[in-house]
Amino acid sequence: MCAYSDGGRIGATGQLICASVCQVAQATLEFESQGFDLETGSVLSLDVPPPAASDFSFADNSARPNPIVLFQNQATGTQIAFLNGTPFDSVGCSVGTPTFTIDLIDSPFDFDDTIIIRTADGNVFKVGKATNNGNNTVTFSYARLL
Repeated sequence: MCAYSDGGRIGATGQLICASVCQVAQATLEFESQGFDLETGSVLSLDVPPPAASDFSFADNSARPNPIVLFQNQATGTQIAFLNGTPFDSVGCSVGTPTFTIDLIDSPFDFDDTIIIRTADGNVFKVGKATNNGNNTVTFSYARLL
C-alpha cells in the first residue's frame, strides 16, 4: 500500500506516530465465510486453509438492527481498538493513544465507527464505513496508518 520514511510506529506511551495516512481502499466480504488480509488487500475464504492469513472477518448478529460485527483473528494475535462514534475520515495518525485488545468486541460496527487494527505483522490500519449490502455482504473502507 505505501511505505513511510519516518519509520511509522506506536510510540513508547502507545500513541500513533506516522507521517500520514496511506491511500484509502474499499473491499467487500461475505458474512462469516470470508476474511480479509490488510497487508495484501486480499479476500480469503475462511473454509480453505490457511485462514490464519486473515486479519478479520465479519459476523452477522441478526438479532440487531445493524448486524455487522468485526471479529479480529485472535489466533494470530491481531488486536483491535474500537472507536465507537468516531468517523473513518476523522481518524489519522493523531488519533492519540488507542486501547488495543485481543478480546473480541461483540458490538455493532456502524457506518460512523472506526476500528483500528494492529496486525500480527505489527502494521496498523483503520477500518470503517461498514455498510450492510443486504445480500450477506459488507463493504468497508480501510487504510494503513503505520
